Amino acid sequence: MYGPPAAFSEYQPGDVINYLEQGQERSGMILWVCAPRAQGNRYLGMTYVVQSLSSGRPAQVSPATVLVAAD
Repeated sequence: MYGPPAAFSEYQPGDVINYLEQGQERSGMILWVCAPRAQGNRYLGMTYVVQSLSSGRPAQVSPATVLVAAD
C-alpha cells in the first residue's frame, strides 16, 4: 500500500518513536518503512509510516524529524 519496504533503517515496524509534525512533538508507532522512491518528478527519500498514539490518519515521517525512540 505504501510502496516497497526499505532494506535498512534505524527503526523498524512496531517501534514507537517521538517525532516533529508541524513543529509539535508527537509519538507514534511505525507501521511501515518505505524505501526511497520517485513519485512523478519528485524524489522521496526513505519515510516512516507512523500511526500517532493520539489518533488520526497515519503520517509519513522523514527520518530527519525523528527525535528519539520512545520508552
